[in-house]
Amino acid sequence: MKRIVLALLIASLAFTLVGQAKDKKPKKQISALFENARCVYVEAFSGDSFSPRIFPEDREAIYNVTQAIMDWGRYTITVDRKNADLVFAVRKGRVAEAKIPVIVGNGGRVPGSQPSNPGDPFPNSPSGQETRGAGVETEIGSPDDTLAVYTLTPSGSISAPIWRRSFKDGLDHPGLELFKQIKQEIESAYPKP
Repeated sequence: MKRIVLALLIASLAFTLVGQAKDKKPKKQISALFENARCVYVEAFSGDSFSPRIFPEDREAIYNVTQAIMDWGRYTITVDRKNADLVFAVRKGRVAEAKIPVIVGNGGRVPGSQPSNPGDPFPNSPSGQETRGAGVETEIGSPDDTLAVYTLTPSGSISAPIWRRSFKDGLDHPGLELFKQIKQEIESAYPKP
């Protein structure tokens, strides 16, 4: 009987130790790329802040995240994407939105000149005539704000995201909850000395 009790006690102790060992597994760390990065570029999913194609809400989110990064002081903002170690991409939440861009121009020609190449997009228009057009740009997506972080490939395109979260109104100023999340994860994993 003593042997059974002793065996049960040892087994119980073993299960307790195994359970504690499982709890001590390290949590998934945020990418080490955040620790080594120095320069950051901020853009919208649909382009940089100078693009006429981005929505005003996204332009404001770019500004707010850029200001938060500068206030934080951990990274330097670069104005040239190719110099960035990390690319922060933002998107304000919206289910659907449409824009109607209008194009007015002279087809790229100086008034009175003749087309210089056979591939002219307006070969039948009289020289100097203005070109006019309109179109519709639509975007469908999540109603939640999104912040994602990418690195650049050697060719300059973005990689798969190394961090991505969505949160309702997560890019609204002054809270910037999504920025607070990534900042906390980075500082927790890689505290500055």
